[in-house]
Amino acid sequence: MIAAFTSRSQAYAQAIESKKIPLAGVITFGNNTNVSSGITDFQLKNNSLFLPDLSIPLIETIQKNDWIHKHIHSQTINNPYFLDEIQLFNPDLIIYSGYGGQIVDKKILEIPIPFIHIHSGWLPDYRGSTTMYYSWIKEKIIGVSAIVMSPQIDMGKILIKAKYPLPPKGINPDYIYDSAIRADLLICLLQEYYRKGLLPEGEIQKNSDGIEYYVIHPILKHLALLTQ
Repeated sequence: MIAAFTSRSQAYAQAIESKKIPLAGVITFGNNTNVSSGITDFQLKNNSLFLPDLSIPLIETIQKNDWIHKHIHSQTINNPYFLDEIQLFNPDLIIYSGYGGQIVDKKILEIPIPFIHIHSGWLPDYRGSTTMYYSWIKEKIIGVSAIVMSPQIDMGKILIKAKYPLPPKGINPDYIYDSAIRADLLICLLQEYYRKGLLPEGEIQKNSDGIEYYVIHPILKHLALLTQ
């Protein structure tokens, strides 16, 4: 796994730990900060969805599980050191959990190893940024899609996807729920991968499919939150 210090990375690591899924190692990058500053919605249990405890730092989960760990002092995955470290790990696939808004360089994606990205949008219908809120407003659901990353934003092969209900009242949508549903689909994908020994055949996207969305306006986001 390549992980930035985000709530999403914390959720991925904790979900992988909870399901005891083998993980060869983790490459972290960026500033080692705990996103939630100790504030967590973990006490709000949900029987069908694993909710991460954001008071647990990513590094703590890595160390607890004795996962091989390498930190790269860079704010971007496009640092040339990543190529060397990935080759040392020599993984079969890479779970990518980077910083929002960063575009992964084509040179990185040309490595013959699948980069798995979990997008909080039902592809190909909802591409781009904050698509969770657009489908929330338009359809009262939130879609999540697991893709093999490609140079075109959210245009990679769709491996699996699922629809989730709107977040329950009291659960932070951005830090808790978005991270939780992405982690949930990631676990579904990894469990299938380890069961069958290969990734799903997937669905190739066409440029003519779907719409690309941009960061949602605060007023539209507020209208969505009013329905929570």
